Amino acid sequence: GAFDLSLASFGGQANFDDSEFHDAVVAEEATFGSDASFEAVEFQSNARFGEARFEEDVRFNAATFRGLASFRGAFFQGELQHLEANASFNEVTFEAGAEFEAANFTSASFWETTFHDRADFRQSDFETARFRVLVGDRDTYLDFTDATLDGGTISQGSGEPTPYDLTRATIGDLTLEGDGNEHQLLDHFRFCLTEFDRFDFSDHHGYLERNDWTIHDFVGNGATGQFAVELTPDIIEETYRKAQDSANAVGDTPASREFEFKRYYYNRQKNFDIILNEYSLNTWARGKKVASVGLNTLMQVTCGYGNRLPRIAAFTFLLPALFGLCYALGGPFLTQAGSVFDPAAVDKTTMEVLFDNVYYSYISFSTVGYGDINPLGPAARVLAASQGMLNGLFFTLLTFTLFKRVLGGS
Repeated sequence: GAFDLSLASFGGQANFDDSEFHDAVVAEEATFGSDASFEAVEFQSNARFGEARFEEDVRFNAATFRGLASFRGAFFQGELQHLEANASFNEVTFEAGAEFEAANFTSASFWETTFHDRADFRQSDFETARFRVLVGDRDTYLDFTDATLDGGTISQGSGEPTPYDLTRATIGDLTLEGDGNEHQLLDHFRFCLTEFDRFDFSDHHGYLERNDWTIHDFVGNGATGQFAVELTPDIIEETYRKAQDSANAVGDTPASREFEFKRYYYNRQKNFDIILNEYSLNTWARGKKVASVGLNTLMQVTCGYGNRLPRIAAFTFLLPALFGLCYALGGPFLTQAGSVFDPAAVDKTTMEVLFDNVYYSYISFSTVGYGDINPLGPAARVLAASQGMLNGLFFTLLTFTLFKRVLGGS
């Protein structure tokens, strides 16, 4: 029958090294008051340690769980150590499911650990943790939905990467690393409404720059697909807002700017989706959403929401040259400076006509008409009237972008 340790209490050290349990092991709500060791133990059937308390160090190194391993709600309360984890599952093999839902760890290590099935760490809490998972016979992934990882390291091996679901998780001073696949590293972490508690994105700027600062893309495998939250535009927007706040908190200005850009981009996608699919909106509300999408598009195209200084500078200083070329064509764009197709009509050379029209365009852009040149054609009159307003708009956006660049924030 089952080896039943339910509600048992161990005052001294408990050593089960090299043991083999053919039947189920039930240690639910057991208390281990001193060090406990289960190294190289063979669990041939299910092992249930639900709500067990390990008040000192516990080691399961090199153990094998052939049935379900359940540590739901378990407490691993040993003192935080600098060199060793107080809850060690190094080189353990989980041949069936591994359940650590709502478990609480001071310091945990799952280094070179093999999972042959899904590992459930939902709502778990780690002060610090080390994960380096090996690929088993079947696809697996580690589910950290609603979990907290205050610090530690997650390392991807050189083989097939393991997906980590960080939906609604909180991650702090956590190092993400990989062996030779840094260019794809973040692809295998699902960031969705993730709380970045001063997480340092600066370690991943190279990856982020290559991937257009996208963090919500996720590469799963055959075991993934059932997620607590789907990545809709409003959820993606909120995910980037959280990332932006974290980058601001640690002074990572480049990351903050790029995440802000993504945030506003997906804000537009969200509103556009509402316009198309929310049939309960009245005309006034739908009109406001349309205006919001239009303004958002203008801000993206012109100044990148205040994060693209070269772009708005180019618009501000080069757009009048484009208008000048239009004036130089004559016809409906004709001005008193003449047309390049008939320079003799104003007793000038072609280059003089071109220069005078560009000059007039810059004057119209910076004032509202000036000098001895006036528009004649209907299109020229419209352009000349609009240039003063465009000047106000673009110089305002340029000033806004410059202030953001100088102040280094959002």
